Amino acid sequence: MVNLSPQAPSGGTAVAAGLRHAMLGAVLEATAQVRRGLDRSGVASSVAALDRALAAANEALRDMAEEDPDLLRTWHLVAVLMSAARGMLADGIFSGRSIRELNDEDFLDWIGRHGAPAGVENFAFLRGLYDLAFADAGPKRAAGGVGAGIAIFLTSKMFVEYRGAIFWKMAAGMGDIVFAPLYQALRQRGVEFEFFHRVDGLHLSDDGLAIDAVTVGRQ
Repeated sequence: MVNLSPQAPSGGTAVAAGLRHAMLGAVLEATAQVRRGLDRSGVASSVAALDRALAAANEALRDMAEEDPDLLRTWHLVAVLMSAARGMLADGIFSGRSIRELNDEDFLDWIGRHGAPAGVENFAFLRGLYDLAFADAGPKRAAGGVGAGIAIFLTSKMFVEYRGAIFWKMAAGMGDIVFAPLYQALRQRGVEFEFFHRVDGLHLSDDGLAIDAVTVGRQ
């Protein structure tokens, strides 16, 4: 078990550096716990170990991180990774359960249930995740947030599968390389376009499962 108690010499910078090393050790421990869960052995003990690591780190960092924005970002990243690893173990993702089954619960609610500390919703990476999906990260997120399953899927691809950089700068304008090809492809499939119009309203069917009518106005 990683000892998260600060052992660095006096001085805020030295202590913060020591805590960052301790948190890195906690991440490595979480990785080991996940690997143990892959063969369906020791899942309960792995979850308990992650609980102890999260509790110890939260206790050590609660006051200091609030005064050090860089340390707070580091702690939020570690807390998200560890709580996600804990959640996948506890909810049986490494024991045959489909990741899609987690989409019934919002990602922030899910990691909170698995030990993420209060305030992690302010972590810039998570704010960006919700903003990219035009989702609500606030009090309405249970109805309009990001499903835990799809969040794990997207962040796993972003952290593990990218090459060179997570984001790339386009070589030309979006109109030329994104929207124009989409327009041409849709025209070939018979889609009709009405330019200089706006959508004023979407009207659902009686069962609420489909869009029954669209109110369009002129710009």
